[in-house]
Amino acid sequence: MNDDALVERLVELRSRAVRYLLSVADPQRAVEEGMQNVADARAHLGDHHPATLQARIELADAFDDAGRIDEAISLSTDIVNALTSALGPTAPETLRARHALASVYNSAGHPDVAIDMLDALLPEQAGLPGEAHVDTLATRTVLADAQESAGETDAAITTYLDVIASYDRTVGPRHPESFTARINLAYAYETNQEFDRAVEVSEALLDDIAAALGADHPDAQTVRNNLAYTYESMGRPDLAVPLYESVLATRRRTLGKDHPTTLVSVNNVAYATQASGDAELAVEMYTDVLEQRRRLLSEHHPDVLLSRHNLAYGLAGANRTAEAIEVYADVLARREKVLGANHEHTVRTRRNLQDLLDET
Repeated sequence: MNDDALVERLVELRSRAVRYLLSVADPQRAVEEGMQNVADARAHLGDHHPATLQARIELADAFDDAGRIDEAISLSTDIVNALTSALGPTAPETLRARHALASVYNSAGHPDVAIDMLDALLPEQAGLPGEAHVDTLATRTVLADAQESAGETDAAITTYLDVIASYDRTVGPRHPESFTARINLAYAYETNQEFDRAVEVSEALLDDIAAALGADHPDAQTVRNNLAYTYESMGRPDLAVPLYESVLATRRRTLGKDHPTTLVSVNNVAYATQASGDAELAVEMYTDVLEQRRRLLSEHHPDVLLSRHNLAYGLAGANRTAEAIEVYADVLARREKVLGANHEHTVRTRRNLQDLLDET
């Protein structure tokens, strides 16, 4: 094996390590490993080597998961430009990179930009791998998610239903990507306040996931969690809390108490507990999640900011208004700096703060 082949192999192995770190929810280490991997690949293999491009793709994913949105967008844009120059705008690798860039914009709170990108991408995908190809269906799923984020819930539901029908025809209803689309469909129904349909989709989906993947599979826990959220939206915290607690117990057992997904479950139990009337207990739980996230993530990570926002919400529910105003004001300043003044999360914090100020 010559030197270039050895370097290429090492870069590929480190790219796998970055993917592994992301799979176990350690985005900070993934970013560190990814940045070093890209630097070494560019130095020894050049900017346009396939292994270098793959290393940059993994780093962009790490930036996104770590909440470093501006860097994720910048690097994803560079990747699209590099692939377009090297392979052409409709090469499969370029199309996947364009899909990834649109996904980053959507997760960054810019669904309108994502929708424009995806609308331009879909005809080109359909012309190459085919309308029912998994890449095309994945893009249509992201389009539906962006439509929902943009407030176009009816359009999102229609897109999800079309995608699910395509999966049923091509790979069957128990394909993992079909599960993702059905999870999102149930959530869209809940957003549209079509609660009975949301419950129906979720219950059928739980049966299919348990049969195909097992009752403890992460997708099954996601569906249980979303079903609990639907019950909560229906004004039934008595049904929501036991489901949330069941999901939390499973995630603690399978993922560990400090895993980011487990912390989401603690937060969900706290929210439902507050809705049930025990605001002080909810504040304790919100505080625990915040401290654990501060220990694991940076102070300005979106998940830490979300925990601060939730703590302020809990304090307000416990009639600790002065404390809630102080925390909301701090979160607002941080979100404006990290996410921008018009991001939906920033807007929500600003609105909650103003509501409290108006009440005092």
